[in-house]
Amino acid sequence: MPLAPNQNPALPEGEGGRTMLERMNGGRHARLSEWSMPHISLPAQSRAVDLGCGGGANVARLLGMQPEGTVAGLDYSPLSVEMSKETNAEAIAQGRCTIVQGDVSALPFEDGAFDVATAFETVYFWPNISQSFGEVFRTLADGGVFMVANEVDGSLQSDYDVLEQVEGMSMYTPDQLEAFMRGAGFTDVQVDVHPDERWTVVIGHKRVASEGAAMSLNELYRTCRTYRLFKQDPLPEGLMGDIMENVRIASCASNAQSLNYIVVTDPDMVAKMQPLVAWAAYLPRDVANPRPGEEPVAFIVVVKKEGSGRFADVDAGIVANTIATTAWEAGVGSCIMAAIRRKAIAELLDVAENDEVLLAVALGYPAHTSTIVDMPESGSVEYTVDDDRNYYVPKRALEDIARFV
Repeated sequence: MPLAPNQNPALPEGEGGRTMLERMNGGRHARLSEWSMPHISLPAQSRAVDLGCGGGANVARLLGMQPEGTVAGLDYSPLSVEMSKETNAEAIAQGRCTIVQGDVSALPFEDGAFDVATAFETVYFWPNISQSFGEVFRTLADGGVFMVANEVDGSLQSDYDVLEQVEGMSMYTPDQLEAFMRGAGFTDVQVDVHPDERWTVVIGHKRVASEGAAMSLNELYRTCRTYRLFKQDPLPEGLMGDIMENVRIASCASNAQSLNYIVVTDPDMVAKMQPLVAWAAYLPRDVANPRPGEEPVAFIVVVKKEGSGRFADVDAGIVANTIATTAWEAGVGSCIMAAIRRKAIAELLDVAENDEVLLAVALGYPAHTSTIVDMPESGSVEYTVDDDRNYYVPKRALEDIARFV
């Protein structure tokens, strides 16, 4: 049975909502905060924001951690905003605190406004969580930190039973939250689970541009997934040149170098490529196909030259992986596509008559997440999507694919 409106933690209202917020300022929520807060450090003059600030207790904790800094709080509920202002009235009067009403999927803050963002027991209620995490990334400065703290980890059926009672609530596992972090652009993502409780902290870092810090190779391969929905932001200057330089020097059979490439970045040509590729065969077209404003912003087409040796197709696989991983190091997602209209692409791109189009690789900043999950008991390899069109991709267990002798 759904909860009464004044008992819904997604949007507290009335006297029942006020009682609930007062309770959330203490009890288990307070203990979760006390365990979570030491995971981050705040310089004395840092700028922090607590998203989904509820009754304002965590805003007060953040203020106490940085006596010369500032803290903002944001909540969707007018009652939560009112109570947060009451809880932090002194800091507001001192000019160290602001509380605003707003939506996490369209944060009312400038780019790079904060050094630290926190979200305690709130991401369950965030609309379009991928977009919301992207908004947090936008509003953090270079070197910023985003911490999510949840009281439950999605490991028990009871965690999901509550979804029937609370309208608009979703449950996320630590692995899913890590994937959302990485999909939004955060790196060096760390997960910590309380040894006795099921409390979970997930922390992501916004890479400092000037440092150019790179992901480890293991992290790169673990997070470089297939993406099919893309933001329309322009790609980093020089990225296509970096990709093609890595392709140029990649290993190939007999060093034959029997492949050529066409880099498609002109917007008109990219638009003409869109109907010549197919997406996500396991899913209905209305779900799988990019909608207007979700298309890739570039393609690289792999062409086999006339007279190429029998290993050219193997070389194409090496090249496709090189393109995908080089792009992902810069946070750009990709989709390696073989279900393409080869003859039409050859005509569009003026490919030599006896050369053969092998693959197309779509590129763009991801607009969704792609999470690896365990293979179901049925053994099905089909990927699935949730209501926000985030992908879940089953992978076989290590012991099922490899023998060590």
